Amino acid sequence: MNWLLRRFLMIGIGGLAVVLAVALTIGSPLEARRSDDPPVLDKFVYLPMVSSPPTIIAGKVMNGGSPEVNGLVALMDQGAPGTPAYQLDYVHTDSEGNYQFSDVPLLRPGYSYFVRFIYQGGNTLWTWQTAPIFELKKGDYVTMPTFDVAPVVLTDPAPDGAVTLPHTFRWTPRPGNPNETYRFYLSETTGNTFFSPDLGHNGEYTLRAEDVPTSLDPAPTFTWTVLIYTADGSRGEMHGRKVSFTNLAQ
Repeated sequence: MNWLLRRFLMIGIGGLAVVLAVALTIGSPLEARRSDDPPVLDKFVYLPMVSSPPTIIAGKVMNGGSPEVNGLVALMDQGAPGTPAYQLDYVHTDSEGNYQFSDVPLLRPGYSYFVRFIYQGGNTLWTWQTAPIFELKKGDYVTMPTFDVAPVVLTDPAPDGAVTLPHTFRWTPRPGNPNETYRFYLSETTGNTFFSPDLGHNGEYTLRAEDVPTSLDPAPTFTWTVLIYTADGSRGEMHGRKVSFTNLAQ
């Protein structure tokens, strides 16, 4: 009996040692997280999402006092004045004639933006372009001056007409735009051009034979049109008409 009792006590003590060892092993990581320690998530720093407003260029296109619906306008990017301009984006006007370019990139040093109306075959000017934008900051909302693309009606001479110089070219100024000034413009196929002086809001110009730019070899083709200028730096152009002259010096 004494031997059996001693054996039982030894097994019991050994078993208790195993239980205590397991308990200590399981409890050791729990011991590292005391109740007064902060939660793990509190160690992360959350920053609010900051977004700047988009940079926008917007405006409105009219046609004889009514909205130019579905008109095509392009945002143009240009370096120094007189250098080629490149199309950055294009949009169509809505039912009210409004257009908007969103998320516009900031200007490169020495560059400017302007908005150009593009002819689509309707009863409009051939083109119109706004005065340039030279400064643009992130988040700016730039509203361009409203412009009108109603045509200037060329009346004399008729398309493909042949005239004797001097001849008075005539057109109908655009109503509702008394502050515009016009210039008569003549070009020929070899690249020579002629501009009249500023004519104010008048509808005629008398061209003399000595004003005609020509090389006469080969016989050139001439096109005439009317250019439009406004005080804010915007400008437009009407579709050209072919014309020939019967008495150029040979």
